[in-house]
Amino acid sequence: MTHKVTDESRRMVENAAGMGMTHEDISLLLGIRDPKTLRRRYRRELDSGMPKAKLQVATKLFEKCMAGDNTAIIWWEKTRAGRSDRLTLATPDGQPLQFQEVPPEPELIGQYYERLAKIAADRAARRSSEPLGREGIPDAGGSEEPGTG
Repeated sequence: MTHKVTDESRRMVENAAGMGMTHEDISLLLGIRDPKTLRRRYRRELDSGMPKAKLQVATKLFEKCMAGDNTAIIWWEKTRAGRSDRLTLATPDGQPLQFQEVPPEPELIGQYYERLAKIAADRAARRSSEPLGREGIPDAGGSEEPGTG
């Protein structure tokens, strides 16, 4: 049985190619045994499918940007306009800054941990002196039980 090319099959091949389907899969959908036959009969549709799909997606993205869709705008800026949300530090002549790792001083690390321990102890002491609410959680506002006021 030979495959008959129709306007409908041309549209289907172009759409499938635009969605990234393989020639083998498109051939199966059309009932064509050999993908070479698909390429011979549908060369134009196979070649134009992806560019047309990209145009449709880009058009929709642009419309969303123009409508104020922040997510679309950010994506556009990062992928199309070359912008980035990363900060690059540079010297006055534009060269990236070079950083070198400095080993920590043991004395400073000890002081840091002592300070953290003091902060944690202060917080624990404050929590233990606060009145407890209904669920046993410190009551920040000093509110009364429902129905007592």
